[in-house]
Amino acid sequence: MEAALDALEQTAPDGAILDINLGAKKAFSVADALLARGIPSIFATGYDAHVISSRFVHVKRCEKPMASEPIAAALFG
Repeated sequence: MEAALDALEQTAPDGAILDINLGAKKAFSVADALLARGIPSIFATGYDAHVISSRFVHVKRCEKPMASEPIAAALFG
């Protein structure tokens, strides 16, 4: 997760797909950083929606396994 936050300091991606579960940590701090920079993102997860904080209510959630079309639509549609 620290690597993702460091990368955001160096570059501005067009969009991001975040797996919520990053081992012992969750990706919510990366999601916060993306939102602060106005970078569109989606959550790729097997978790139910209630696991995601209400501050991310507008971030789309794609359930695993995912096809490329729904991912593209969620990010750029």
